[in-house]
Amino acid sequence: MDQATISIISTVLGVVSLFVVITGYNIPETRRNFFGKNNLFAEKANIIENTMTAIFSSVAGLSFFCLVINDIYGEIIPERLHSIGYYWLVFLGAGVIALFVTALLTFLGDKIARKKWLVIGVEGYGKEGSVYTALQKIELGKNSKRAKEFLETLEKYFELSPEKDVSLQERFDTIKPFFEI
Repeated sequence: MDQATISIISTVLGVVSLFVVITGYNIPETRRNFFGKNNLFAEKANIIENTMTAIFSSVAGLSFFCLVINDIYGEIIPERLHSIGYYWLVFLGAGVIALFVTALLTFLGDKIARKKWLVIGVEGYGKEGSVYTALQKIELGKNSKRAKEFLETLEKYFELSPEKDVSLQERFDTIKPFFEI
């Protein structure tokens, strides 16, 4: 490996990581409308954002560290060993790999963040006077409009997508295990 290859790979990984951190593109809750002043959705978005920022800032820091090592040991590492075409291939390959790494780290970051926001959601929605406890008291058949609104809020928070033509009771039964832990 030569200095140019190290610089190209480090720069691509660093730029992609900083792009993710700055734009927050992989934080879905920041791109959705929250339910009025529902702080639980805002807390969920904050947890996801903090997790993704920590992960991708670490990758950006690692790529910066590689650039520094490249500069420090520049006398030992050959400057250029290949043709211009090779470096274009390295650049494109690093870009493709960076996209896969971004997808993988986003997946892992979602799993890590989910463990945190799930607890907050269960505590917030499960306490007395909250959406879930109000939903438990509603007779699903008699007040179906209100029950449907409550179920939609819970399903959106817990990232559940109800099947079509499913009764309110079946939707409620899907959410129940979150609160019976």
